[in-house]
Amino acid sequence: PPVTEHELAAACAKGTPIPGAAKYAGTVHPLVVLYRGDTAWTLDSDTYDINAKWDSHDWPGPIQLVVCVGLSQQVLLESCGMYSRESDGAQGEIDLYRNFEVVRVVVAKTGKTLQSKNFYGDTPSCAASLSGVDNPDDSPPWILSGTYADTDQINAYATAVSKQKVQ
Repeated sequence: PPVTEHELAAACAKGTPIPGAAKYAGTVHPLVVLYRGDTAWTLDSDTYDINAKWDSHDWPGPIQLVVCVGLSQQVLLESCGMYSRESDGAQGEIDLYRNFEVVRVVVAKTGKTLQSKNFYGDTPSCAASLSGVDNPDDSPPWILSGTYADTDQINAYATAVSKQKVQ
Protein backbone atom coordinates (compact mmCIF):
# COMPACT_ATOMS: atom_id res chain seq x y z
CA PRO A 1 0.00 0.00 0.00
CA PRO A 2 1.17 3.57 -0.64
CA VAL A 3 2.64 5.59 2.22
CA THR A 4 0.17 8.11 3.63
CA GLU A 5 0.79 11.70 4.65
CA HIS A 6 -0.30 10.65 8.16
CA GLU A 7 2.51 8.05 8.29
CA LEU A 8 5.04 10.61 7.03
CA ALA A 9 3.87 13.10 9.66
CA ALA A 10 4.19 10.47 12.41
CA ALA A 11 7.78 9.80 11.33
CA CYS A 12 8.58 13.51 11.80
CA ALA A 13 6.53 14.01 14.96
CA LYS A 14 7.31 10.85 16.93
CA GLY A 15 9.94 8.89 15.00
CA THR A 16 7.34 6.30 14.07
CA PRO A 17 8.64 3.75 11.52
CA ILE A 18 6.74 3.72 8.22
CA PRO A 19 5.38 0.33 7.14
CA GLY A 20 6.44 -0.50 3.61
CA ALA A 21 9.43 1.88 3.62
CA ALA A 22 12.60 0.68 1.96
CA LYS A 23 15.92 0.14 3.73
CA TYR A 24 18.21 3.18 3.62
CA ALA A 25 20.57 1.88 0.93
CA GLY A 26 21.79 2.39 -2.63
CA THR A 27 22.84 5.58 -4.37
CA VAL A 28 19.46 7.31 -4.73
CA HIS A 29 17.30 7.74 -1.64
CA PRO A 30 13.63 8.41 -2.34
CA LEU A 31 12.45 11.06 0.11
CA VAL A 32 9.82 13.65 0.82
CA VAL A 33 9.98 16.97 2.71
CA LEU A 34 7.41 17.88 5.38
CA TYR A 35 7.30 21.09 7.40
CA ARG A 36 5.80 21.75 10.80
CA GLY A 37 2.91 24.15 10.42
CA ASP A 38 1.02 25.78 13.27
CA THR A 39 -0.93 22.63 14.08
CA ALA A 40 0.46 19.71 12.06
CA TRP A 41 3.20 18.34 9.82
CA THR A 42 2.40 19.17 6.19
CA LEU A 43 3.59 17.95 2.81
CA ASP A 44 4.00 21.02 0.59
CA SER A 45 5.02 20.52 -3.03
CA ASP A 46 4.85 24.23 -3.86
CA THR A 47 7.57 25.17 -1.35
CA TYR A 48 9.77 22.07 -1.57
CA ASP A 49 10.56 21.32 -5.22
CA ILE A 50 11.86 17.80 -4.62
CA ASN A 51 8.36 16.76 -3.51
CA ALA A 52 7.34 16.83 -7.19
CA LYS A 53 9.14 13.46 -7.50
CA TRP A 54 6.93 12.14 -4.70
CA ASP A 55 3.75 13.54 -6.24
CA SER A 56 4.47 12.09 -9.69
CA HIS A 57 5.85 8.76 -8.39
CA ASP A 58 9.22 9.42 -10.09
CA TRP A 59 11.42 7.93 -7.36
CA PRO A 60 13.05 4.61 -8.32
CA GLY A 61 11.55 2.77 -5.35
CA PRO A 62 9.76 3.07 -2.02
CA ILE A 63 10.51 5.94 0.33
CA GLN A 64 13.73 5.70 2.35
CA LEU A 65 13.97 9.11 4.06
CA VAL A 66 11.70 11.85 5.39
CA VAL A 67 13.10 15.39 5.65
CA CYS A 68 11.39 17.20 8.54
CA VAL A 69 11.53 21.02 8.64
CA GLY A 70 10.69 22.11 12.19
CA LEU A 71 8.97 25.25 13.42
CA SER A 72 10.94 28.46 13.04
CA GLN A 73 12.84 29.34 16.18
CA GLN A 74 14.71 32.44 17.29
CA VAL A 75 17.97 33.00 19.08
CA LEU A 76 18.73 36.25 20.92
CA LEU A 77 21.84 37.88 19.49
CA GLU A 78 22.18 41.13 21.44
CA SER A 79 20.44 44.26 22.66
CA CYS A 80 20.65 47.42 20.60
CA GLY A 81 20.35 49.56 23.73
CA MET A 82 17.67 52.00 24.87
CA TYR A 83 15.14 53.55 22.48
CA SER A 84 12.21 55.90 22.90
CA ARG A 85 8.91 55.47 21.05
CA GLU A 86 7.86 58.78 19.46
CA SER A 87 4.10 58.24 19.82
CA ASP A 88 4.03 58.03 23.62
CA GLY A 89 7.61 58.36 24.87
CA ALA A 90 7.78 54.76 26.08
CA GLN A 91 11.38 53.72 26.59
CA GLY A 92 12.98 50.33 26.39
CA GLU A 93 15.47 48.13 24.62
CA ILE A 94 15.35 46.59 21.17
CA ASP A 95 16.56 42.98 21.16
CA LEU A 96 17.97 41.44 17.98
CA TYR A 97 16.89 37.89 17.14
CA ARG A 98 18.01 35.56 14.37
CA ASN A 99 15.50 33.06 12.96
CA PHE A 100 16.44 29.46 12.24
CA GLU A 101 14.87 26.14 11.41
CA VAL A 102 16.10 22.71 12.47
CA VAL A 103 15.87 20.25 9.59
CA ARG A 104 16.04 16.55 10.53
CA VAL A 105 16.42 13.63 8.18
CA VAL A 106 14.53 10.56 9.43
CA VAL A 107 15.10 7.03 8.16
CA ALA A 108 11.59 6.02 7.11
CA LYS A 109 11.97 2.30 7.91
CA THR A 110 13.23 2.84 11.50
CA GLY A 111 11.95 6.30 12.46
CA LYS A 112 15.45 7.19 13.71
CA THR A 113 17.06 10.57 12.98
CA LEU A 114 19.91 10.11 10.50
CA GLN A 115 21.19 13.69 10.57
CA SER A 116 20.17 17.21 11.47
CA LYS A 117 21.13 20.66 10.23
CA ASN A 118 20.18 24.22 11.20
CA PHE A 119 19.27 26.75 8.52
CA TYR A 120 19.48 30.43 9.46
CA GLY A 121 17.88 33.55 8.09
CA ASP A 122 19.73 36.84 7.70
CA THR A 123 21.09 38.53 10.80
CA PRO A 124 19.34 41.82 11.57
CA SER A 125 21.26 44.93 12.56
CA CYS A 126 20.48 47.71 14.99
CA ALA A 127 18.75 50.79 13.61
CA ALA A 128 18.48 54.42 14.68
CA SER A 129 14.76 54.11 15.42
CA LEU A 130 11.96 51.61 16.07
CA SER A 131 11.37 51.17 12.34
CA GLY A 132 11.27 47.51 11.39
CA VAL A 133 10.65 46.06 14.85
CA ASP A 134 8.22 43.14 15.03
CA ASN A 135 6.11 44.59 17.85
CA PRO A 136 6.19 48.46 17.75
CA ASP A 137 2.92 48.90 19.67
CA ASP A 138 3.79 46.45 22.46
CA SER A 139 5.55 47.27 25.69
CA PRO A 140 9.35 46.98 25.55
CA PRO A 141 11.58 45.19 25.04
CA TRP A 142 10.90 45.45 21.33
CA ILE A 143 12.00 42.68 19.00
CA LEU A 144 13.85 43.05 15.71
CA SER A 145 14.04 39.76 13.81
CA GLY A 146 15.97 38.84 10.70
CA THR A 147 14.52 36.96 7.76
CA TYR A 148 13.47 33.33 7.87
CA ALA A 149 15.62 30.52 6.50
CA ASP A 150 15.70 30.39 2.71
CA THR A 151 13.64 27.50 1.33
CA ASP A 152 16.03 27.31 -1.65
CA GLN A 153 18.77 26.23 0.78
CA ILE A 154 16.50 23.59 2.27
CA ASN A 155 15.53 22.37 -1.22
CA ALA A 156 19.23 22.08 -2.16
CA TYR A 157 19.93 20.20 1.08
CA ALA A 158 17.08 17.73 0.45
CA THR A 159 18.36 17.12 -3.08
CA ALA A 160 21.88 16.51 -1.75
CA VAL A 161 20.53 14.12 0.91
CA SER A 162 18.70 12.13 -1.79
CA LYS A 163 22.09 11.43 -3.42
CA GLN A 164 24.43 11.19 -0.42
CA LYS A 165 26.44 8.11 0.40
CA VAL A 166 24.82 5.80 2.92
CA GLN A 167 26.10 6.61 6.39
